Amino acid sequence: MKKWIIVLIAVLVVTAGTVTGIMLSRDGNGNNSNNEVGTATIGTIKIPGNDSTTKVIFTHPPELEGKWEKPTISTLTIDISGQITNISGQSVSFDVFFLFDGQSVNYILPQTLGPGQTVKIVMSPMIASGWGKKVLEIKAAIQKPATTAPPATTPPPTSAPPTTTPPATKTPENQVFTSAPKNPKSPEEVAAAFMFSLVEGDYAKFKELASSESLKLFPSREKFEEEMNSQLGKEFRYNFKAVKITKETIEGDVAELDGIFYFKKPTSDYPDATDPSVTFHLVKENGKWKVTEK
Repeated sequence: MKKWIIVLIAVLVVTAGTVTGIMLSRDGNGNNSNNEVGTATIGTIKIPGNDSTTKVIFTHPPELEGKWEKPTISTLTIDISGQITNISGQSVSFDVFFLFDGQSVNYILPQTLGPGQTVKIVMSPMIASGWGKKVLEIKAAIQKPATTAPPATTPPPTSAPPTTTPPATKTPENQVFTSAPKNPKSPEEVAAAFMFSLVEGDYAKFKELASSESLKLFPSREKFEEEMNSQLGKEFRYNFKAVKITKETIEGDVAELDGIFYFKKPTSDYPDATDPSVTFHLVKENGKWKVTEK
């Protein structure tokens, strides 16, 4: 597999920076050492096949509050949209679980919010999961409050300025992509959108995000699909869930990103349902970031 190729369902958008929290143990239904003290009724839904309506509620700790739109029913899913805000004076980490009568059916990757920060939640549980169920619970399970690192000290100026500028390296925060970002511009967004174009077989999007050198390897849609099935494989593409960018290094018009792939279920190649050895290489062409071979 070429290096540039090795390069949830929930959508999460954080409105400000975050501070990493300390996670506590939890089980598949979102239980941890904190007690949920707030319960809010969002509404009721009529699931096809059920004799009665299903109540939709939001349970949460005092540090968090939620605002939710009225749930709707589509052809195959129950569509839920809203936001969770940290109303405490400290950073907190939490998970969000979706449960029918106490049984977890969907889960959002752990999030960390600073004071006053908000995260948008969009989830679509399958209608079949709610057959015969009376309550759909959206459960925010808080973890231990995060600690804030001490401020970095500024070293005293040197007698002579440096002769070279080192690459700018940073650790992106909350860069977990469970779907392709719209209108990708930053290196992280371009890399994530590029990966989803491979997984989803979107040749048009691939052409927008690949470098001119990379496009020479895939001159047609047929060649693109042939290579994706050969190099990635149908099992990889079907099982792919999310990509997280963990490190970014930019030097002029060249960028290198490290990341982690998340999968829906473990496989023989990925027994813990993750691949932590992902690297993307990008170059700027006409002012836009493109994924390329190294």
